[in-house]
Amino acid sequence: MTERVHFIPVGFDFDRLIYPISKGQMEADRVVLITHEGDPDDDATDRAAELASNMTNRLEDSFELIDVEVEHEPIDIEELYEYETLYPMAHEYILDELEAGNEVFVNISSMPRTTAFAFATAADSIIAEYQSEVKGIRDMLHTYYVAPDKYLVLEMIDALEDAKDLFEKMSEDLRVHPQYTNIRDLLNKIDENGVTKGARDLDGQMYVEFPSSPGVTSRTSKRPF
Repeated sequence: MTERVHFIPVGFDFDRLIYPISKGQMEADRVVLITHEGDPDDDATDRAAELASNMTNRLEDSFELIDVEVEHEPIDIEELYEYETLYPMAHEYILDELEAGNEVFVNISSMPRTTAFAFATAADSIIAEYQSEVKGIRDMLHTYYVAPDKYLVLEMIDALEDAKDLFEKMSEDLRVHPQYTNIRDLLNKIDENGVTKGARDLDGQMYVEFPSSPGVTSRTSKRPF
């Protein structure tokens, strides 16, 4: 029996990864959560990994409540930005489901972008590779994005500005001075840099190149289905 299978890379989002299904706009028999595994090498990455793990746990519990089967496909945390590793993996996962006769959906709403982009490119490549041979493949494979209704980071900035104003009025109280200084400095950083800072070193360079398609490798050799 044909299943409707959603591949969902999990980052720091919850609503955008479940609402289209839980609210009844899309059908799903099974979801495959693309998650991370391994220990981060710094505190900032550790906090990000913790938040992503929280989202994964919430998604698993919530999908099970609406009777959607949940599977996990973990990626080593060191490979989350290795596009040439991620692309053939995504290509193989998607093609396996199509060969089983399933309809595949790819949610590219969340982070990290390298993982989401790898799945999106793999889906497009499969359609390009097989559209002349497999009738209706465009109706079997879908890539979709869900826009957020609100950005909570903007609400956090408003809350920080309110806290800064309050602490300024309490300037004579030495107990609040460290908190005031931290909030003021953080708001200044946001004004100067936006909501991110710096460029992470990724194997000796500050960027990941996304080729239109890395091509068919030994892991993704073209096969009939």
